[in-house]
Amino acid sequence: SVYSAVPFYYLKYLTELDVDRIWDLGCGWNSFKQFIPNIHGVDNKDHSESWFFGDEHADIMDPTWQDQHRGRFDAVFSICSWHFFPLSQLHEKFLEFASLVAPGGRGFLAMNLQRMLELDQQKFSSVTTDVLEDFVRTQMYQEQYHVLVFDLDFDQLDSGLDGNIRIVFENISDIM
Repeated sequence: SVYSAVPFYYLKYLTELDVDRIWDLGCGWNSFKQFIPNIHGVDNKDHSESWFFGDEHADIMDPTWQDQHRGRFDAVFSICSWHFFPLSQLHEKFLEFASLVAPGGRGFLAMNLQRMLELDQQKFSSVTTDVLEDFVRTQMYQEQYHVLVFDLDFDQLDSGLDGNIRIVFENISDIM
């Protein structure tokens, strides 16, 4: 199988916290657990049991599940599974993911720009990558989150394995 070392650079910011669990939302095969044993993989409950290697099933994109887990995770990440929405909703969806991070906790989010553009073709069909980069940057910087790493790589818009939008942040708010 194809495997990339890119996410490990970002995951090190979560492992520095020395927490009991690091949550992987949308874990798929839960591949990182073999390298970082305290990863707890969660993926959609409609996946076939024959290939699911996560620790639990949940509909992570469901608003009820998100409300129940708001501010719960000290360390949480999602690699190329939290991007099935139009790019115009990036600000809202980033805040949904970030709201799951406990005060003082950290999150790592990697998304594939192409998935979001496919759902928002009319609005972004004629813009340049410079315009896309400016749009993404303004949507993802928030006062209550300290950005540790923010990488954008739009040379290849469809970067399915590692995502081409990558952010590691810390929740610096004291209010959930």
